Amino acid sequence: MKKILLFPLLMPFAAGAFAEGITPSAKIAASPAEYYGKPLCLKGAVESARKISAPDGQYLLIAIKEAGHSSYALMKSSETYAAGLSITACGTFLREVKAGAETFQNALSATSASVRPPRKPAKILKLRRPPAR
Repeated sequence: MKKILLFPLLMPFAAGAFAEGITPSAKIAASPAEYYGKPLCLKGAVESARKISAPDGQYLLIAIKEAGHSSYALMKSSETYAAGLSITACGTFLREVKAGAETFQNALSATSASVRPPRKPAKILKLRRPPAR
């Protein structure tokens, strides 16, 4: 009986421990130093994506727009993403991120990114009544 009662009490703590949340761009813009060196995920729409060549490989600089704020993610990748795609990028937020000769301030050094097409509004279907007999 005691085990059954403890389980519901521990659920909120377990859910918080396993859920890696999305950090809003507005919070990062307000106090970037608070996030230096910490793992986080950014979610939004791809505003732009630009390839950067470096001696150690290809990099992709992605501008992610969310709620009027833009954040940048730099990841080692030869892919490119079209503007408007929905993206979630995860990695470590750093004060400086370097790719070849270029240095970027307050950017996410992304280790993973997942993209999907933006959601389309649902169509409202009009139902027709069957003809009267």
